[in-house]
Amino acid sequence: MLFSATFPDNVRDFAEQIAPESNQIYLKHEEVTVEAIKQLWLECESEEAKMEALSLLYDLMTIGQSIVFCRVS
Repeated sequence: MLFSATFPDNVRDFAEQIAPESNQIYLKHEEVTVEAIKQLWLECESEEAKMEALSLLYDLMTIGQSIVFCRVS
């Protein structure tokens, strides 16, 4: 998976070569603003705390409008 607010043409070309039938989602330029993008970082002490944090986040956000990255320890 590749996620970015901006991709240079050479990165898009490379991605097309390695995954020619991939799903691609583009936003209109006016929809991609710093104000529209919210970032949050949480450090969790345990697996249980991670699950609790994810549960609380999903209660607050629409799943279709969010991407959550997790590191499994």
